[in-house]
Amino acid sequence: MRSVLNRNQNICVSFYFSPDFMIALIASPAKEKRFQQGLGPFYIAAVLESEGYEVKIFDKYDDVEESEERLDHRLALRIAQEEPSIVGVTLTTPFYRKGTRLAKYLREMIPNVLLVAGGHHATAEPVELLKNSQFDIVVVGEGETTMKEIVSTPEDLGRIKGIVYKEDGKIHVNPPRPLIQNLDNIPYPARHLASLNDYSSDMFTGVRSTSILTTRGCPYECVYCMKTLGNELRSRSAQNVVNEIEHVIKEHDVRGFQFWDDMFGLNRDLAAQICELVTKKKINIVWWCWADQASVDRELLQKMHDAGCRAIAFGVESVDDEVLKKAKRPLFTEQSRRAIKIAKEIGIKVHTYFTVGLPGETEQSIQKSIEFIKETKPDRANFSLLCPYPGTELWNRPAELGVKITRLDNWEAYIETEVLSHEDLRNWVRKANKEVGGESLTSINSNEYVS
Repeated sequence: MRSVLNRNQNICVSFYFSPDFMIALIASPAKEKRFQQGLGPFYIAAVLESEGYEVKIFDKYDDVEESEERLDHRLALRIAQEEPSIVGVTLTTPFYRKGTRLAKYLREMIPNVLLVAGGHHATAEPVELLKNSQFDIVVVGEGETTMKEIVSTPEDLGRIKGIVYKEDGKIHVNPPRPLIQNLDNIPYPARHLASLNDYSSDMFTGVRSTSILTTRGCPYECVYCMKTLGNELRSRSAQNVVNEIEHVIKEHDVRGFQFWDDMFGLNRDLAAQICELVTKKKINIVWWCWADQASVDRELLQKMHDAGCRAIAFGVESVDDEVLKKAKRPLFTEQSRRAIKIAKEIGIKVHTYFTVGLPGETEQSIQKSIEFIKETKPDRANFSLLCPYPGTELWNRPAELGVKITRLDNWEAYIETEVLSHEDLRNWVRKANKEVGGESLTSINSNEYVS
């Protein structure tokens, strides 16, 4: 049996881990049918299973009509009944309220459980999270190796890189963990732990699909983006990616894929090689991706289409080059115009996304985006109100970037530019979506909708 201190108390209370202890991972649970899942918990589960540990993933609420609080309580009770020794929670800013509430319920139900948080918000604000929640440990950045060390040696947290943790009422910040360089060494995500049979058809592919990553990290410095996986672009081998695709088809009977890279094609050679392999091996799949307009050209887009790509999402954000420059988005309007035109000619459906409220935004810059959509005629266009998130340059330096951020409870926040109030921005989102046929989109950290 393994005994470690209860890090959440000011006195020495022990956790006892039996040799066959179980780890529970909470993966952004939802009640309604979902068409995609995040990969973080499934990668961590795969690594832990490869070390011989038992892992269970919880990604669904009970299908009952109850309040959010009751649904969280039900989920916590279901987890507690499995008697896990460790519970890991993926914590994004929109999930902050739910995630911390789940931790509270779990502490009440399993007093000696070790509670670990990871994900975007946990990485951005680890000390604050530990001060104001029941979590014992925060994993900062990539979680595979770090979580494996927490599980194998929880009695020696001081030596584990990449964590912030509580001990005897104090918070300790350990040195950062280097990024994983050889991504081919990471096992495929443990999709068998997901409720894939309960997933609905993907909104872009039209079939049941699963997420897949070919790279990690993004070298761009956009002021509104939080990058848990770092600035360094690291790539898998094309053969490793295609092997995973074949594995998914064989083991899960799934032929739809969402390429979940920050931007597919940043490593152009890798993207081309993957497409060439899929085409050469005559693998029958359908997929979509987020891509960078500045990185794709006719040759690559044709290879993507030949390999089954039927939809592509472009983060256009704005067609005012001065706004893009202030947001540090390395893109020019002409690159977006060219990429949309070529993709449509090849037969790939184009989905464009615009963000209202970037530094330097004006009524004129928003109107430019509306006119751009009418001109280029993408298959889908949506406007959303910029959500300021912890860990971004925008959150840390709003005044220097010419915006004002009003912070609310539970890390909710809203933004205003030098010339447009929050209400002005909301009205422009409504107007723009109405003109281009866009959908209702989030406005305050994904908790409020503009309709």
